[in-house]
Amino acid sequence: MAFSGCTQNNKEVVSDKISATINVELNENSELIFDNQAADIDDFSKLVEKRVNELIIDGIPRDEIVVSFKAAKVVKMGLIADLQDELRQLDVRKVNYSNN
Repeated sequence: MAFSGCTQNNKEVVSDKISATINVELNENSELIFDNQAADIDDFSKLVEKRVNELIIDGIPRDEIVVSFKAAKVVKMGLIADLQDELRQLDVRKVNYSNN
């Protein structure tokens, strides 16, 4: 996303802002949607690790990376806890939770 309209020394400045949010969703069938793409739940750790590394390469500090976690109300807490453990092992500590 580009922002324009800012001026610096009477010149317009356009900057690209990289989102530091990783979107994770578990639908009513406990299927994983990772950054808006269907994914195999067994690949969760690999997907998160890859995305975190991409964000770090892009200049996002690890402590600014946030996982936005949405789960359908029918998803079992045990599955959510398993994914939380995987995030903890990857040192991803900022997680926002919501249900849909």
